[in-house]
Amino acid sequence: MISDHARRCFRRIASGASYLLILLASSPLIAGPIYQYTYKSNRFEPDNPELTANFLTLTIRSPTRLIGSGSSQAGNVGLSVYGNAGEFAASYPVPPPTYECIRPPFTEAPPWIDVPCEYFPVYPYSRAYAEVDFFSLDENGLPTSWNVSVSEIGYADWRAFGGTLLGTIGDLDVRGGFDILAGVGRSGVIPIMSVDNNPGQWSLAITDIDTPPTASLVALGLLCLAWRQNRIRKG
Repeated sequence: MISDHARRCFRRIASGASYLLILLASSPLIAGPIYQYTYKSNRFEPDNPELTANFLTLTIRSPTRLIGSGSSQAGNVGLSVYGNAGEFAASYPVPPPTYECIRPPFTEAPPWIDVPCEYFPVYPYSRAYAEVDFFSLDENGLPTSWNVSVSEIGYADWRAFGGTLLGTIGDLDVRGGFDILAGVGRSGVIPIMSVDNNPGQWSLAITDIDTPPTASLVALGLLCLAWRQNRIRKG
Protein backbone atom coordinates (compact mmCIF):
# COMPACT_ATOMS: atom_id res chain seq x y z
CA MET A 1 0.00 0.00 0.00
CA ILE A 2 1.43 3.37 -1.02
CA SER A 3 1.41 5.98 1.70
CA ASP A 4 -0.03 9.47 1.34
CA HIS A 5 3.48 10.90 1.56
CA ALA A 6 4.63 8.77 -1.39
CA ARG A 7 1.61 9.84 -3.44
CA ARG A 8 2.37 13.50 -2.74
CA CYS A 9 5.99 12.96 -3.82
CA PHE A 10 4.95 11.38 -7.09
CA ARG A 11 2.49 14.18 -7.81
CA ARG A 12 5.27 16.72 -7.27
CA ILE A 13 7.58 14.78 -9.60
CA ALA A 14 4.90 14.70 -12.30
CA SER A 15 4.15 18.38 -11.90
CA GLY A 16 7.83 19.34 -12.02
CA ALA A 17 8.55 17.12 -15.03
CA SER A 18 5.56 18.51 -16.93
CA TYR A 19 6.70 22.08 -16.24
CA LEU A 20 10.23 21.24 -17.38
CA LEU A 21 8.97 19.67 -20.60
CA ILE A 22 6.85 22.72 -21.40
CA LEU A 23 9.79 25.02 -20.68
CA LEU A 24 12.17 23.02 -22.89
CA ALA A 25 9.64 22.68 -25.70
CA SER A 26 9.71 26.45 -26.13
CA SER A 27 13.53 26.59 -26.17
CA PRO A 28 15.73 25.97 -29.23
CA LEU A 29 17.16 22.52 -29.80
CA ILE A 30 20.85 21.88 -29.27
CA ALA A 31 22.69 21.90 -32.60
CA GLY A 32 25.63 19.67 -33.48
CA PRO A 33 27.68 20.60 -36.57
CA ILE A 34 28.58 18.08 -39.25
CA TYR A 35 31.67 18.83 -41.34
CA GLN A 36 31.38 17.45 -44.85
CA TYR A 37 34.57 17.34 -46.89
CA THR A 38 34.09 16.62 -50.58
CA TYR A 39 36.80 15.74 -53.07
CA LYS A 40 36.27 15.63 -56.83
CA SER A 41 39.03 14.32 -59.03
CA ASN A 42 39.98 15.63 -62.40
CA ARG A 43 39.03 13.65 -65.46
CA PHE A 44 39.92 9.98 -65.44
CA GLU A 45 41.33 8.31 -68.49
CA PRO A 46 40.02 4.75 -68.31
CA ASP A 47 42.48 1.90 -68.63
CA ASN A 48 39.53 -0.02 -70.05
CA PRO A 49 38.51 1.57 -73.40
CA GLU A 50 34.95 0.27 -72.97
CA LEU A 51 34.42 2.58 -69.97
CA THR A 52 33.57 6.24 -70.35
CA ALA A 53 36.13 8.61 -68.85
CA ASN A 54 34.63 10.05 -65.69
CA PHE A 55 35.38 11.40 -62.23
CA LEU A 56 35.86 10.14 -58.70
CA THR A 57 33.82 11.86 -55.98
CA LEU A 58 34.62 11.27 -52.31
CA THR A 59 32.66 12.56 -49.31
CA ILE A 60 33.85 12.56 -45.68
CA ARG A 61 31.36 13.35 -42.89
CA SER A 62 32.83 14.17 -39.48
CA PRO A 63 31.41 15.55 -36.18
CA THR A 64 34.60 17.62 -35.78
CA ARG A 65 37.02 19.42 -38.04
CA LEU A 66 39.71 17.15 -39.38
CA ILE A 67 43.24 18.12 -38.50
CA GLY A 68 46.55 17.89 -40.31
CA SER A 69 47.93 15.17 -38.07
CA GLY A 70 49.33 12.73 -40.59
CA SER A 71 47.69 9.84 -38.73
CA SER A 72 44.51 8.09 -39.81
CA GLN A 73 41.26 9.72 -38.68
CA ALA A 74 39.00 7.09 -40.23
CA GLY A 75 37.69 5.85 -36.88
CA ASN A 76 35.55 8.95 -36.29
CA VAL A 77 34.13 9.63 -39.74
CA GLY A 78 31.84 8.22 -42.40
CA LEU A 79 32.91 8.03 -46.04
CA SER A 80 31.25 7.40 -49.37
CA VAL A 81 32.93 7.28 -52.75
CA TYR A 82 31.69 6.72 -56.26
CA GLY A 83 33.18 6.81 -59.70
CA ASN A 84 32.12 6.54 -63.32
CA ALA A 85 28.67 8.09 -62.71
CA GLY A 86 28.00 5.80 -59.75
CA GLU A 87 28.81 2.56 -61.55
CA PHE A 88 31.46 1.90 -58.90
CA ALA A 89 30.90 2.79 -55.27
CA ALA A 90 32.14 2.06 -51.75
CA SER A 91 31.23 3.31 -48.29
CA TYR A 92 32.56 3.15 -44.73
CA PRO A 93 31.57 1.96 -42.23
CA VAL A 94 29.21 -0.86 -43.19
CA PRO A 95 27.01 -2.90 -40.82
CA PRO A 96 28.95 -5.79 -39.26
CA PRO A 97 28.04 -9.32 -40.34
CA THR A 98 25.76 -11.45 -38.22
CA TYR A 99 26.97 -14.83 -37.00
CA GLU A 100 25.28 -18.16 -36.43
CA CYS A 101 26.57 -21.16 -34.52
CA ILE A 102 26.62 -24.22 -36.78
CA ARG A 103 28.30 -27.59 -36.90
CA PRO A 104 31.75 -27.28 -38.51
CA PRO A 105 31.26 -28.07 -42.21
CA PHE A 106 34.42 -30.18 -42.54
CA THR A 107 34.23 -32.27 -39.38
CA GLU A 108 34.88 -36.01 -39.82
CA ALA A 109 32.73 -36.95 -36.84
CA PRO A 110 29.48 -38.81 -37.69
CA PRO A 111 26.22 -36.85 -37.36
CA TRP A 112 25.20 -38.54 -34.09
CA ILE A 113 28.37 -37.37 -32.31
CA ASP A 114 27.83 -34.11 -30.45
CA VAL A 115 30.42 -31.74 -31.90
CA PRO A 116 30.48 -28.20 -30.45
CA CYS A 117 29.20 -25.70 -32.98
CA GLU A 118 31.34 -22.88 -34.32
CA TYR A 119 30.32 -19.36 -35.22
CA PHE A 120 30.32 -18.50 -38.92
CA PRO A 121 29.18 -15.30 -40.65
CA VAL A 122 25.85 -15.33 -42.42
CA TYR A 123 26.43 -14.84 -46.15
CA PRO A 124 26.33 -12.58 -48.03
CA TYR A 125 27.97 -9.79 -46.07
CA SER A 126 30.41 -6.92 -46.61
CA ARG A 127 33.46 -5.50 -44.89
CA ALA A 128 34.88 -2.03 -45.44
CA TYR A 129 38.29 -0.52 -44.78
CA ALA A 130 39.25 3.16 -44.87
CA GLU A 131 42.24 5.44 -44.60
CA VAL A 132 41.84 9.18 -43.89
CA ASP A 133 45.16 10.99 -43.58
CA PHE A 134 45.39 14.79 -43.84
CA PHE A 135 49.06 15.72 -43.72
CA SER A 136 48.66 19.50 -44.13
CA LEU A 137 45.80 22.02 -44.40
CA ASP A 138 45.38 25.46 -45.93
CA GLU A 139 43.95 28.52 -44.18
CA ASN A 140 40.39 27.31 -44.89
CA GLY A 141 40.97 23.92 -43.27
CA LEU A 142 41.10 22.06 -46.58
CA PRO A 143 43.83 19.48 -47.15
CA THR A 144 46.80 20.33 -49.32
CA SER A 145 48.44 16.94 -48.80
CA TRP A 146 46.38 13.81 -48.18
CA ASN A 147 45.85 10.07 -48.49
CA VAL A 148 42.21 8.91 -48.46
CA SER A 149 40.84 5.58 -49.63
CA VAL A 150 37.87 3.28 -49.14
CA SER A 151 37.60 -0.37 -50.07
CA GLU A 152 34.39 -2.37 -49.69
CA ILE A 153 34.58 -6.14 -50.08
CA GLY A 154 31.52 -8.36 -50.49
CA TYR A 155 31.59 -12.04 -49.51
CA ALA A 156 29.15 -14.38 -51.26
CA ASP A 157 30.50 -17.42 -49.38
CA TRP A 158 33.75 -18.49 -47.75
CA ARG A 159 35.43 -18.80 -51.15
CA ALA A 160 33.97 -16.02 -53.30
CA PHE A 161 34.55 -12.34 -52.66
CA GLY A 162 34.99 -9.16 -54.65
CA GLY A 163 34.72 -5.45 -54.25
CA THR A 164 35.87 -1.98 -55.12
CA LEU A 165 38.77 0.22 -54.06
CA LEU A 166 38.56 3.98 -54.59
CA GLY A 167 41.20 6.35 -53.35
CA THR A 168 43.17 9.54 -53.76
CA ILE A 169 46.69 10.58 -52.78
CA GLY A 170 47.62 14.18 -53.44
CA ASP A 171 50.02 17.02 -52.74
CA LEU A 172 49.09 20.43 -54.11
CA ASP A 173 52.53 21.87 -53.48
CA VAL A 174 54.11 19.62 -56.09
CA ARG A 175 50.94 18.94 -58.14
CA GLY A 176 51.58 15.27 -57.50
CA GLY A 177 49.29 12.45 -56.61
CA PHE A 178 47.33 9.48 -57.78
CA ASP A 179 43.57 8.90 -58.00
CA ILE A 180 42.45 5.33 -58.60
CA LEU A 181 39.33 3.27 -59.08
CA ALA A 182 40.05 -0.45 -58.92
CA GLY A 183 38.41 -3.81 -58.52
CA VAL A 184 39.37 -6.20 -55.71
CA GLY A 185 39.19 -9.97 -56.05
CA ARG A 186 41.03 -13.21 -55.45
CA SER A 187 43.66 -12.17 -57.96
CA GLY A 188 44.36 -8.93 -56.11
CA VAL A 189 43.73 -5.26 -56.93
CA ILE A 190 42.99 -4.63 -60.60
CA PRO A 191 43.06 -0.94 -61.68
CA ILE A 192 40.07 0.11 -63.76
CA MET A 193 40.82 3.80 -64.25
CA SER A 194 43.19 6.33 -62.75
CA VAL A 195 44.73 9.77 -63.12
CA ASP A 196 48.35 10.65 -62.26
CA ASN A 197 49.87 13.91 -60.97
CA ASN A 198 46.70 15.92 -61.48
CA PRO A 199 45.03 16.27 -58.05
CA GLY A 200 41.43 17.41 -57.87
CA GLN A 201 39.62 19.91 -55.67
CA TRP A 202 38.42 19.82 -52.05
CA SER A 203 35.47 21.70 -50.57
CA LEU A 204 33.98 21.93 -47.07
CA ALA A 205 30.35 22.39 -46.05
CA ILE A 206 29.19 22.73 -42.43
CA THR A 207 25.62 21.84 -41.46
CA ASP A 208 23.87 21.83 -38.08
CA ILE A 209 22.05 18.73 -36.88
CA ASP A 210 19.39 19.44 -34.22
CA THR A 211 19.26 17.05 -31.27
CA PRO A 212 16.92 17.21 -28.23
CA PRO A 213 18.47 18.51 -25.00
CA THR A 214 19.37 15.91 -22.39
CA ALA A 215 17.28 17.70 -19.78
CA SER A 216 14.09 17.17 -21.80
CA LEU A 217 14.76 13.44 -21.94
CA VAL A 218 15.25 13.37 -18.17
CA ALA A 219 11.99 15.23 -17.67
CA LEU A 220 10.16 12.81 -19.93
CA GLY A 221 11.56 9.90 -17.95
CA LEU A 222 10.36 11.39 -14.65
CA LEU A 223 6.92 11.98 -16.09
CA CYS A 224 6.70 8.38 -17.30
CA LEU A 225 7.80 7.13 -13.87
CA ALA A 226 5.12 9.18 -12.12
CA TRP A 227 2.47 7.93 -14.57
CA ARG A 228 3.51 4.30 -13.99
CA GLN A 229 3.37 4.63 -10.22
CA ASN A 230 -0.06 6.22 -10.48
CA ARG A 231 -1.28 3.23 -12.56
CA ILE A 232 0.12 0.85 -9.93
CA ARG A 233 -1.69 2.74 -7.14
CA LYS A 234 -5.00 2.63 -8.98
CA GLY A 235 -4.55 -1.05 -9.85
